[in-house]
Amino acid sequence: MLFCNFSPDRPNLTLDDLLAKTGNKRIIIFGASDTARRLLTECPFENVAYLCDNDREKQGRTLNGIEIKNPINILLEEPTDDLVIIITAHAYGAIIRQILAMRNCEIYIPGYLISLKKSSLGAWDEWPEYFRTNTRLISEVFGILSDEKSKYIFGRVIEKHLQRDFDFKDIYEGSAYFINDIFSKVNPVRDNEIIVDAGAEAGGTLNSFIRFYKDRLKKIYCFEPSREFFARLSETASKHGDYDISLNQYGLSDRNDAETFYYYNNDDNHEHWSSHLKGAMNVHIKNADDLVEYNVQVKKLDDVISEGEAVTYIKMDIEGSEYRALEGARNIIAGNKPFLAISIYHRPEHYLEIPLWIKSINPEYNLIIRHHNASTPDTVLYAY
Repeated sequence: MLFCNFSPDRPNLTLDDLLAKTGNKRIIIFGASDTARRLLTECPFENVAYLCDNDREKQGRTLNGIEIKNPINILLEEPTDDLVIIITAHAYGAIIRQILAMRNCEIYIPGYLISLKKSSLGAWDEWPEYFRTNTRLISEVFGILSDEKSKYIFGRVIEKHLQRDFDFKDIYEGSAYFINDIFSKVNPVRDNEIIVDAGAEAGGTLNSFIRFYKDRLKKIYCFEPSREFFARLSETASKHGDYDISLNQYGLSDRNDAETFYYYNNDDNHEHWSSHLKGAMNVHIKNADDLVEYNVQVKKLDDVISEGEAVTYIKMDIEGSEYRALEGARNIIAGNKPFLAISIYHRPEHYLEIPLWIKSINPEYNLIIRHHNASTPDTVLYAY
């Protein structure tokens, strides 16, 4: 396990090195997260004074028996050279600035903070190397993006991955899928809209599509393989009896088959699924050994949609399976040219391969990139 000093010119430290370096120093952990819980469980620090977190809901509670305080307490600490702060929150770039605005001290970041277990799932730490070795493809993507804003956002997202700094406040904008500056160009609201919602989860985007399209919505296909989410999706759909909603408890891919999916529960007791966990960025697990394998039926979208149905909008947020699912929708995309909203942040190659693939399937597509979360990767490619 490595601990990264936030200054790039200083070497990483092993746990033993950090324990020796901190000695009897006073330790504050910033970020009452799963990473903090793992740190406190696996690392024998003896001098943790308290945790702090910007979330007011967490302040006053405890984690592993240690109190969670308001970060202002860092400012109130007695002046000393014996203070060490370990950041266990993803938005550590902003937190470093927050800390240094209050006091100078030693700051460290666990090396696994932005990674999964390398032994079984790959790591976010591997992403910078991918981008460094694929500069030609990065240049090609810059060349096919349709507006300067997209080029700026794309460049900033790559830079942040290279720096492992997931503070996206300078480029993020609200909710995904209904972006005014895009829709004003394409005038998307037509009669007889047929929508594909891949990764429908509990029905949040189903509600959004119905609110947006209203009586212009002809049919919506929802795909969600998660058992828990599908049950909640079914409940959501039951509230919209006036609409033609097709609920499908299977995944989308480039073939009709069964694939290995992995199930686990997070702290919110919600299921998450991925057929390609390696490098999938939003899969935050405590232990790879806790994953349980399931066989999940997957299908090609081309084989699901009837020939007479002209799909007008495809949304995909499916935990790293987007590229395969797009391949399985090749005929629909080439023939109908539906509006596309595709999450490209689950795997590093998706930032590059998916835009290039879409442009190769239908060169008439305009490609736009937007980012929709201030503190985590949540980049969506829009094509129209």
